[in-house]
Amino acid sequence: MLSAVRRSVGARIPTLSAKIAAPLVTIPLTTSVYPSTMNTVSSRSSSTTTSAGGFKSFTHVFEVNTKNRMEFVNITKEVQNYVTQSGIKEGILLCNTMHTSSSVFIDDADEGLYKDFEGFANRLAPWDPIEQYRHNINGEVNGAAHLQRTVFGREVTVAVTEGKLHLGKWESIHYGEFDGKRAKKLLVKIIGH
Repeated sequence: MLSAVRRSVGARIPTLSAKIAAPLVTIPLTTSVYPSTMNTVSSRSSSTTTSAGGFKSFTHVFEVNTKNRMEFVNITKEVQNYVTQSGIKEGILLCNTMHTSSSVFIDDADEGLYKDFEGFANRLAPWDPIEQYRHNINGEVNGAAHLQRTVFGREVTVAVTEGKLHLGKWESIHYGEFDGKRAKKLLVKIIGH
């Protein structure tokens, strides 16, 4: 019975081999990159590249040092520079913060939106009174920053296509700081070929 069904509909159902042989569609890239204006991205960093089975792995750690307790920074240009440095043309990029009171996320690059993020985060988890957070009982005073970071997220994953971050027209990668005025490390990991 199954073979009769295959014969009758076989011409209408493409096989897996036909799908694999189909040509790839090239999607033009449009990446909006706005300059970082509110902080400094440290040149203190380290990179490693390894290769296995035709795939490369690139790892880079860098620091962001903010001037304010809460600050949002567009890091798209820096991350794209690491993609270029890696030499990887097709793959996946992971960018994450290595601290529990900061975040990395994707959104529009707009100073007004940064102010909206700050207002939202402060309404969601205001700093004062510090006694409202159990985290602060042990002498810490950044319980609000941990909650704010949880909402904004820890990392982003972005496709790398033709050696470029494959972002939407209005998308940019942002670093969100919720307990700043000090340097914090970010990790970029790119896997591909």
